[in-house]
Amino acid sequence: MTWPRKIFLESTALFQLGPRLENVDFAKLLSYRDVTKADLFVTEVNRCEYLRFRKREIRQTRSRLQEANRDLDKYAQNYAEFDSVLKRLDIFFSEIEQYFGEKFKSLGIHILPVPKLDVETLVRMGVDGTPPFDKPKEHPGEKSSEKGFRDSVIMFSILEEVRNRPEDHALVVTDDELLSEGFRVHTPSFSTVVFCVDGIPAANKHIEKGLTASYKEHLRYESEEARNLLLHYKDVLEAKVAEIREIEATDLGGLFGVVKDENGQSLTIESVLSVRFSQIEAALWKERDQPRSKILFRVACDATVIASYPRASMLTFPKYPLGARAVYSHLTGAPPPFEKVIPIFFYGQASITKKEENWALEDLTIDRKMPEMEDFLDLMSAKAPDVR
Repeated sequence: MTWPRKIFLESTALFQLGPRLENVDFAKLLSYRDVTKADLFVTEVNRCEYLRFRKREIRQTRSRLQEANRDLDKYAQNYAEFDSVLKRLDIFFSEIEQYFGEKFKSLGIHILPVPKLDVETLVRMGVDGTPPFDKPKEHPGEKSSEKGFRDSVIMFSILEEVRNRPEDHALVVTDDELLSEGFRVHTPSFSTVVFCVDGIPAANKHIEKGLTASYKEHLRYESEEARNLLLHYKDVLEAKVAEIREIEATDLGGLFGVVKDENGQSLTIESVLSVRFSQIEAALWKERDQPRSKILFRVACDATVIASYPRASMLTFPKYPLGARAVYSHLTGAPPPFEKVIPIFFYGQASITKKEENWALEDLTIDRKMPEMEDFLDLMSAKAPDVR
């Protein structure tokens, strides 16, 4: 199991999330974080940089509002609402650190404090140009960058957190090449393991690689448990399937009433006689650690249908009467319809509650609506090998 137990977001990753600290890729990262029980961190330096940027943004917004008010005043249009908005904005500005502190907390992001630093080591790194410091300038007159100090503080904050903990498989999300190089140089002296990726999408891919085998095995284990639980209520499942009064062509795996048989030959469905429950093909347990949980499942059924092979209409080899147009003979046939059982699948959701140590079914629904794509992929990953 090689997925990261500790994930660290550097400034660029934070800035990409904007003031709301949200986007689709980050939501996916948070879901992986929850599944793997990993810890998510932002260093104190990155937190301060993020807040500085947000404060600057709010100051700019305030200036634009004031400018708009002055421009309108030129037309003798002075709106008292501007004063109210500016006062509210000032109050928000004074509380911005608390606001984002609560935001970080609600997202489960821990703030990593600045560790005790060896100033002599930092000075030597700066002089020698040891990453994440830039290489020293060749000429005394050239301007030097101070960026290496900031990155060094970030780097050592993270390395101290995972010192002597290679099992954490620490993951740092940064697009800073010098900082990444700094981790490669200094990680061995901290007896740990650190991986650097250049963005949140790359972090998700990195985690997926570690999850592939172990996570799927975990899903299959929970799926089997969920399937067994649902099968305790087989009578409810059968009754819910019996309530289905209409089938669509897509349910049968085809379009326009035409499906393929086991040999790949087209079949026309004339009518559906019945649909019966067969088995739970796969189940996905959601929020299993909560007293009230749910199970998403895919149910396999047997549809008994009246089917027929489409009427044949094939051109045979033509005949060519001399001096006349070619003549084609047509083979037409209408094989009699026959009864056939076709596998058919539906999706469902069961709401369950925990009473003492046992789970009890609260509600169960079956429909043809496929779950969200991420849940669908997990559902298919959880499918037992011996289930059709």
